[in-house]
Amino acid sequence: MPFILMYHRVCTASPSTAAYFARGTAVDQEVFARQVAWLAERYQLVSLVEALTMPDRDDRVEVVALTFDDGYSDVLHTALPVCRAHDAPLAVFPVAGHLADARAAIWFDAYYDLLHKARTREPIDHTALGLGPSGHAPPPGADLTWWVRGPFKKHLQAMAPGARDRVLEGLAVILDAIPTPALAPELYLSFDQLADLALEGHLVGGHGRTHSRLDASTIPLVGDELAASVSLLDQLGISSPRVFCYPDGGVDSTAEALVGAAGFAWALTVDPGRHVPAGNRYRVPRLLMRNVLPGAPGWPSSLS
Repeated sequence: MPFILMYHRVCTASPSTAAYFARGTAVDQEVFARQVAWLAERYQLVSLVEALTMPDRDDRVEVVALTFDDGYSDVLHTALPVCRAHDAPLAVFPVAGHLADARAAIWFDAYYDLLHKARTREPIDHTALGLGPSGHAPPPGADLTWWVRGPFKKHLQAMAPGARDRVLEGLAVILDAIPTPALAPELYLSFDQLADLALEGHLVGGHGRTHSRLDASTIPLVGDELAASVSLLDQLGISSPRVFCYPDGGVDSTAEALVGAAGFAWALTVDPGRHVPAGNRYRVPRLLMRNVLPGAPGWPSSLS
């Protein structure tokens, strides 16, 4: 049974990437290289589709597939050279409405940009953040983890896109931060780059239009999110098999059915575990890879 590994960003730690490392969705490029080298010595590195279609086989043959969520350009500049060196195919899941030529970044990338640019050094009243009548949040420079893993991040995540955009506009004032106007070209792969990856034999999958959770959405919104991914894959000339990746792992029975109806053969979650070929193809588990070396605390215990 194969392991499917989940990455997001592969980049160098810096003030502009600090929020991703604090969140646990970034791996240093040198650490990534050592992870892949370690995996290549112990596992057969295969494409995602090969892992998903693999029949029951001798458990002594260990198989791993690498996936990258959100379509960051790190995949091209830092992850891909390492994967090529080990003949490891990869799968990338871009957000259809937020490629490199998009007008705006994905909401959490815009949020992390504000945290990086924040100039306030004073605690912030919870009321100003919509978190209740009492309490204070630390300034981002004092406790970045609170902002990327705490109640305010969850508060933003639960909002409808339009309401969230308005809150982020107000947050820029509260944090005394000037947003980066052209963040998307800095962060994401372009359409042409995705096409080149597909031509090289790597998988490009669906990840929605705006990275909205599908389990918390109305049926029309889920349909819009899926239609955008289908359209992107159509434009890229990617027919079948198609794979979807649930934004933030959000899935319920309705979303699961709609993903299948949209023509996706499999869908990946963020639930930890090992893929079972006979299991639910629309709830495929993965292992989140963190910024740690093999065997260190935080390394998946099942990868031994």
